[in-house]
Amino acid sequence: MDAENDATTEAAKTVCKAIPVDSSEKKTIIYPPFTPSSPTDHAPGHNIFSAEGMPIWQNDVLSFLRPRLLLNQRLEIQKPSAVNRRL
Repeated sequence: MDAENDATTEAAKTVCKAIPVDSSEKKTIIYPPFTPSSPTDHAPGHNIFSAEGMPIWQNDVLSFLRPRLLLNQRLEIQKPSAVNRRL
């Protein structure tokens, strides 16, 4: 994930290229240019990940995390019973 007007989008693209081709995890998102309400000393697109930019990317992050958190929750629920069976 990156904004088109960040200093570079190459880091996001490089990470995506490093993920195995057959992985469902592989997705690069380059958002349109982002301009924060207050100027900063770095590329304006970098601020997309501030609170001001959150409405732009929050659904993408939640869509990525939700299945992983649910899987983790199911594993945590199962873990105590598996431990009890061994005792």
